[in-house]
Amino acid sequence: MTAAAVAALLLAVAVATTAVLAPRPAQAQTMPSPSVCDRTQQIRDAIVDAISGVTNCMDVTSAHLTSIQELDASETGLTALLVGDFNGMTGLRSLSLDQNQLTSLPAGIFDSLTGLRTLALYNNQLTSLPAGVFDSLTGLRALWMWSNRIDQLPANVFSRLTS
Repeated sequence: MTAAAVAALLLAVAVATTAVLAPRPAQAQTMPSPSVCDRTQQIRDAIVDAISGVTNCMDVTSAHLTSIQELDASETGLTALLVGDFNGMTGLRSLSLDQNQLTSLPAGIFDSLTGLRTLALYNNQLTSLPAGVFDSLTGLRALWMWSNRIDQLPANVFSRLTS
């Protein structure tokens, strides 16, 4: 094989590899953002239920997420939450997670919910709260947490709740 033939072959392989590995803009636009399908099942289902005309988590867009004002995942058998379950939900004003079996909350779970006004966590099995769990909820007006099993609270856990 001549040097020119080897060079041509290497060029063809490089072009083919680039074409395979290159991002495809049309596909990227159809992907959900952020990925609703990867969220906790009960949260994912509540998100889909909250959006009129959407029946599949793959169809949820960023615009849908920002338009949700109320999310109800109460009495759904929820045992745990993932950090990121509420990402993109900047318009959320009311969140109901009551009457489940939550035993803990991950640090940072509510960080993206700066406009939240009401949060229902009552009738769960919470035993503790992470430090700073409510720090980003500066507009919170109502926090319902009765009927849990919390016996200690981190110092200043409610200090940023000014309302």
